[in-house]
Amino acid sequence: MLPTRDTQRTNLTLVAWETLSYFSRYQHKKQEFVIGKRPDFFNNGVIPTQRDWQTYQNHTYRKNPILEAYRSKQMLELPSVVTYAQVADILNTSRVRVCQYLNLLKLPKKVVEFVENTKDPVLLSYFSERRLRTLTQIKDEKDQLQQFKEMLSEIK
Repeated sequence: MLPTRDTQRTNLTLVAWETLSYFSRYQHKKQEFVIGKRPDFFNNGVIPTQRDWQTYQNHTYRKNPILEAYRSKQMLELPSVVTYAQVADILNTSRVRVCQYLNLLKLPKKVVEFVENTKDPVLLSYFSERRLRTLTQIKDEKDQLQQFKEMLSEIK
């Protein structure tokens, strides 16, 4: 007896799920399966909620603001680029955003080096461009370092 179309589809589905690695998560109050290795961020026994998943995604794709500032500075040093607006066109962002990133490079070297060398996603999400912008508005370098130390103490 030949297998019917329904049994063929079921067998193929079972084989695919047995050979591929996958995990489940909740999306819009429904459980869905995601193909791939389960992120280490989640406990193995708990199905991540939509909020957990968004938190994980926000931490993994956060850009380092100092590296973005160096990227903007590199573009500005090109001979064909003269204005912030041209840099913004190249980087597909706004002129104001380019200016904000370049102002981060005026921070004390210790702050710039610390944020530049940070690989921890939690620290990167905390030290965003917007949070570091408050430091650029302080005139005195000692006050900037003091404020940065207070920010570090808030995390720990």
